[in-house]
Amino acid sequence: MARPLKVMIVIVNWKCYPDLAGCIPSLRQLEYPSYEIVVVDNASGDGSADRIVTDFPDVTLIRNEHNLGAGGGYNTGAWVALKHGADYIWFLNADTEVEPDVITKVIAAGEADPDVGLLSPAIYYLSDRTRLQNCGGYLDWDRFLSHIVFSFEELDSIEPDELWLPGTTLFIKRAVLEKIGAYDEKYFAYCEDRDYSITARAAGFKRRLVREARIYHRYHSVDFRDAKNLPPHVVFFMTRNVYFFWMKHLRGFSRVRYFFHYVSEVFDKLGHYKEDGCEAFLDVVCDAFYYALRNIGGPWDREVRMPALLKKCFCTCPYLMTDLLNGRFGAIANRIFRKRSGKTI
Repeated sequence: MARPLKVMIVIVNWKCYPDLAGCIPSLRQLEYPSYEIVVVDNASGDGSADRIVTDFPDVTLIRNEHNLGAGGGYNTGAWVALKHGADYIWFLNADTEVEPDVITKVIAAGEADPDVGLLSPAIYYLSDRTRLQNCGGYLDWDRFLSHIVFSFEELDSIEPDELWLPGTTLFIKRAVLEKIGAYDEKYFAYCEDRDYSITARAAGFKRRLVREARIYHRYHSVDFRDAKNLPPHVVFFMTRNVYFFWMKHLRGFSRVRYFFHYVSEVFDKLGHYKEDGCEAFLDVVCDAFYYALRNIGGPWDREVRMPALLKKCFCTCPYLMTDLLNGRFGAIANRIFRKRSGKTI
């Protein structure tokens, strides 16, 4: 009788012990016979790593000396998993809980098609386990948009080759890691999952959403235009990393088109935040834009800033710049007229 394939579950901890306190007990209920749990602590510094050792002695804990971000944290666990003979590596968010049969169903789907390299269970709400939260996403290459798929009906309507899988819960076959490596640590956090799916696709690996397998994820409502409810680092990394993603995967004239699209989006975001009185976020967006164009990846170094004079130019009339980049000359004339009339732009 063949041995069961070995699964190593990799979870990154950065000050999220309360989430782990729900996640790890649910993993202990897995019915699959061959799995191990690895928690990578990203230099949390809040005592959570010590609590993991005390409360979950059966879990392998790896302590990073520095916060390596989502990409670096998962990669640390992935290389350990490979050294320990893992056939599948399962990247899993700490703020999740799982069904006991999730590994069994995912492995069955993965082994049924040797061309499949990445797999994901369907993601349901932790607060309402009957409601589907998402089941992957797809890209609109012409309009430079990334869409989330919210239903199985929508999933059936997209081309399977366009599917990208979320890093919330991602099963990776050993062969994928051996061929293309793990996450691109340039992103640090955000966009690394969709990048990995597209990189795997280019290497010939299919992606598969296993709808009969389930995990439950705590819902984080994120509106990236509503800066007042967002941590500054989220605004920074999302603003910077979308540029890295599209410029990495686009080719030819599409890269030129995207460059102007991205600059227009940055000015539009600056205009929105300025209009809402979120002055502090103007600095964040400008610095992220500066990092993007200078190709500075990795963590956010608060000492590296866009020059003050350049920042002032960017933030003076951002909506005007958006209209100019998009050729909306009628809107420009209207803004000038409103300004001369004493109205705000």
